[in-house]
Amino acid sequence: MKRILPTGSGPSRRRRRFSLVELLVVMGIMVMLLGLSFPTLERMAIGNGVDVGARMVTSQLRLARQQALSNHKCIALLIPASSTLSSNTKAPILWYTAFRLCAVKYNGSAWVYDGGAFILDNGADGTPGTSDDVTSGFFPGSNWDFLPIGAVILELNITPTYSGGTGSDMSDKGFLVKNVPIDVGTSTPATIDCRAVIFKRTGTPAYDTGSAYIKVVQGVLPPDGSALRITNEKNYLSIELNPYTGKVTQVLSGT
Repeated sequence: MKRILPTGSGPSRRRRRFSLVELLVVMGIMVMLLGLSFPTLERMAIGNGVDVGARMVTSQLRLARQQALSNHKCIALLIPASSTLSSNTKAPILWYTAFRLCAVKYNGSAWVYDGGAFILDNGADGTPGTSDDVTSGFFPGSNWDFLPIGAVILELNITPTYSGGTGSDMSDKGFLVKNVPIDVGTSTPATIDCRAVIFKRTGTPAYDTGSAYIKVVQGVLPPDGSALRITNEKNYLSIELNPYTGKVTQVLSGT
């Protein structure tokens, strides 16, 4: 008996497939829509970088204060800027975007990097506390951390608002650490005088000029080390540092 295949809309009906032309048309439309939306998504990501960067700086300031109290050492959050480097050609990649904790000490006239604060095992014999150990002012295992793209740490002064331009930093000795070593690709590290926020062993800031404010602003530092560019002066966050308690608070938004 000859079998007759059903011709209705049942499950055995052969489904129509998309042609190559139809697939290419759909893919072309998707690519076009992505291209149109990319600039908007990029602006949103850069704008959010200020918020993320401010949270990172706030967290590190609180950690610096905590480490000063728990280790009974003076601890600084280093925040390099070209205006505080002893030579502008030494570490442009660190300007305005990098930060790192280190131990410091006061030598009677200035705050300086304390290279003997921490004892580190260099791994030669795998045993800490032996003659092959080395000393460092940086926390064990720490490295320079960086803000998200589109955010810069621009100002460190006593003004809560950001007035535009490339900013200004305080000259108070409580905001500068001298002789900080940095790796510049040579056998001997270079040293810089670095903008910083310093906490004493009591957890209080090392300055006495009233509340200080750190501004994280929307901006870009080109990778070639050329001039800093502020891309949106209205998009900034201000972080307050209480001079009496060391408490860190985000207090003002420019948007």
